[in-house]
Parts: sequence; C-alpha cells; structure tokens
Amino acid sequence: MKAWVHVLITPCVWAVVNAGAALIEIDLSPSPGDALSNTNYTLGDHTQGLSALNAVGQPASPATGGEIGAGIYYDDVSNLLTWNIGYGSDHGFVDLAGNFSVAHIHGPVAVQFPSANTGAGVVLGLTHTAGSSGLTGSFSGSSTLSAGAESDLLNNLLYINIHSSFAPGGELRGQLVPVIPEPTSLALISVAGVLGWAMRRRLRR
Repeated sequence: MKAWVHVLITPCVWAVVNAGAALIEIDLSPSPGDALSNTNYTLGDHTQGLSALNAVGQPASPATGGEIGAGIYYDDVSNLLTWNIGYGSDHGFVDLAGNFSVAHIHGPVAVQFPSANTGAGVVLGLTHTAGSSGLTGSFSGSSTLSAGAESDLLNNLLYINIHSSFAPGGELRGQLVPVIPEPTSLALISVAGVLGWAMRRRLRR
C-alpha cells in the first residue's frame, strides 16, 4: 500500500508524492461541492460517476455506473493510468437500456467539464468484462499515457464513454477529474511533512 505524504497544487496540474511513486486519485464526474479549478456544472449529471445525462444527446436512459474496487488512479512517475469501473446491476448501479457494445477514454475536449453535447476522439479502448447480462459489466486495466495524454488527464480534458445498442454514440459518460484535497487537509499534510523533516535533522545531529 502506498502512503500519501505531500501534495503540491498548481493551476490545473497537481501531484501527490511519496517515497518511490506519485499516485493521483482520479474521480468521475464530481459533485459541484468538490474543490475544483473549474465550475462549469450548467449541464449534465455530476452526482453519478457515469450517467446518460452526461452523454452526447443525453439519451433517455436511467443507466448509471462508477468506480469499483480500488477505483481510478494515476502514477505520474511511471505514467500509468489504472482503472476499475463498473456499470449496471451487477455492481450496484442501474442497467443499460441496450446491450453493451464498446467503451473508450476520449479526449481532449475543447474546455474543462464540457457541456453534454461536446465530444472528442478516442484516446484508448477499455477491456470489457461481461456481467450476468449484456446490460451490466465492468472494466479493469491500465495503460501508460503519453506526455500529451497525461497533460490532458491532469487538466480535466478526458472522459469515459460507454456505448450500447440503445445509444451507439454513447449511453454512459463521466469526466475523469484529479481529486484535489480540501485546504484544511493540505495544511495538515504540509505540517506533518515539515515536522518529519525537522525530526530527521534533529536525529542527524
């Protein structure tokens, strides 16, 4: 298990650093209450990780999905993005309205947190694990990102799209967003880091 020890935030790009690795937690379609650098929440559904209301054309589907297991995280030392995502009733969500066909990570979108009718090209495909029916399933895997894709990820420009027979252009969609800790948490982490540094200096004397 990798331990979080320090957080650095710059406008749009931030990193969480520990001994030997830097893991960044990635969320899906965060709520407006989250601490984010952009607040364009005028359209779509940001209460569900994956929602039809976020998809192009907003198809009339009640389906939902989101993170499962270890969730989604990015190692900015190895450039490895890892995801664990489920959709439909097998994973505690609502089933698709049509059978699953394919899923991708798309981007970069033109602006952060795009409106529901903004699309982008495919960045990479997601390997699908079928569920108890064609309406439910999951994706677990990882991929090394290019420098450009890493920049897009950390600047909130990538999203996940799940396509189905009901909505070939995409039935479920969710934005990939780096999780930014609240200022209080940052202050506590920073203080702990300073105390640890001071203790090491004292022990060396």
